[in-house]
Amino acid sequence: MKKTLVLTLNLITLTVLYFIFFMAGSALLGPTLVRDPAMQMAALKAIPIVCLVDTLVLALVILRSNRNGWKLILATAISYYGVQTVMAQIETAYFGPALGISPALLPGLFLQSLPIVLVYIPLAVLILGKGSQKKGDAEADTAAEQRISMPLLQWIWKLAAIAVVYVVLYFTFGYFVAWSNPNLSAMYGNGANQQVFDLARLLMLQLGRGVLWTLFTLPILRMSKGGAWQIALIAGLLLALPMNISHVIPNPIMPDASVRLSHFIETATSNFILGLVITHVVLWRPRTAHAPEALPVNN
Repeated sequence: MKKTLVLTLNLITLTVLYFIFFMAGSALLGPTLVRDPAMQMAALKAIPIVCLVDTLVLALVILRSNRNGWKLILATAISYYGVQTVMAQIETAYFGPALGISPALLPGLFLQSLPIVLVYIPLAVLILGKGSQKKGDAEADTAAEQRISMPLLQWIWKLAAIAVVYVVLYFTFGYFVAWSNPNLSAMYGNGANQQVFDLARLLMLQLGRGVLWTLFTLPILRMSKGGAWQIALIAGLLLALPMNISHVIPNPIMPDASVRLSHFIETATSNFILGLVITHVVLWRPRTAHAPEALPVNN
């Protein structure tokens, strides 16, 4: 009961801190989109949901880690910033011309999450009791390194396979979930901008993003405790929620709630599946006479 109470209080504290640093990040946006008063009020009501969800995901990543101290802070910060900011804003930059997004907004969008990355995550590690190195950390580091250590050729075909899987997920969920919403397709001009919706360019972009998703997930695969399915769940939630939960916030680019919901279902579901795929593909090892099918994972 005492541990549960302490954890609950810590999570409440972290959610409040996330809200503070989330709002502080808005000061780094530079040029902002104009919201009417009703939209501003709705956004303020939705932001606590974002703060709670992101806090719970980050707490799961931190508490289920074999690492402590600065190594845990660094790994969590890289993965979080990568999946929450870099991956999202690559798409913003690419689809911006179809949505009327000014290029002047992009630098601020990349800067907005820095208070979370640079200040909140270290505080979260400390508050959750993972701030200092512990006995056995060196052994855990060695085991974690072995988990993702493999020949270059094996890395190449695994990254290529994951990229292809991501492209299949991206276009499948994009077509059958997102594009089936007429309001969403209308928002993108029904694909009229041929520079943006050129299939060859879009395909190459998403293949590259498939590789980047994997690279930003590797710190989680390397440091998480548990079996492959437990790690896959953590990776899936990290890829699915921090980038996509912001769709609950009304904004002038996507004022239609049905459009934001379609995008959320599309990307959260496909990214969760991608997290499962990345974990099992990376952790899988070919069976040999001297090696098991998959590397052992610490419990």
